[in-house]
This record gives sequence, C-alpha cells and structure tokens, in this order.
Amino acid sequence: MVTCDIDLRCGGVFATVMQSPEGHTLPRSEGTFLAMEAPRRLVWTNFLDPDFRPNATAPGDFCFVCELRFDALPDGGTRYQATLRHVDEAGKISRRLCSLHCVDFVLHVAHNDHGCHAIEPCHAAHI
Repeated sequence: MVTCDIDLRCGGVFATVMQSPEGHTLPRSEGTFLAMEAPRRLVWTNFLDPDFRPNATAPGDFCFVCELRFDALPDGGTRYQATLRHVDEAGKISRRLCSLHCVDFVLHVAHNDHGCHAIEPCHAAHI
C-alpha cells in the first residue's frame, strides 16, 4: 500500500493507492464507511464514494463490501471476523490478497489511533 486516507465515520472516506510487487502503482480507489457500531462492528464499501455518492470509477472486478466484527476476549484482547462480499467469483479470486491488505490497514489505524489492542483474527470469509 502506497497511501491510505481514512475518515473513520459513517460517510467518511476510505481511499487507497496500492502498488504491485513489481512496482506498478494502481489508481486511487475510494470508498466510504457504511456502518459503525463501536466497539463491535465496522462496514465499508468501494461501491460508494464519501458521503454516499455513487462511485462511477470503481473497478468492476474489485467492487466489494467489507464487514468487520469485533469481540472482546477475557484477557483484554480483541478477536475480529472479516467478511468481504464481492460482485462475482472472478472478483473474489483476483482481489482476495488486496482486500485483506485493506482490512489489515484499517485494523492498524484502529490500533494506533483509537486505542484498540491485541487484535487477533478469528475468521476471514470472501463471499
């Protein structure tokens, strides 16, 4: 990931610029946060731009909705479950790794900027 802009609120921007292992920089991809139920749930998509405007530039094979759910653990840590919903099977397969990088980055921001700690994966599903 080259850059990432996050405005962590419903209607806020979630934008990334990714780079391939070969150094090819991809176009900026923008989306928005759809739901926030702190501290249990976060949902975002690239089907819509910030403030819920239709996203005319979303690449067809990389449209998705990502839902993260968080559960407190007895030791004070947090377990998360990530569900990514893709338009079709081709998009799911071709963008699986990129989608998970986006999830990792949001969790990194949540950890560093919002005081979350000891986040561990529970389940990641692509449907």
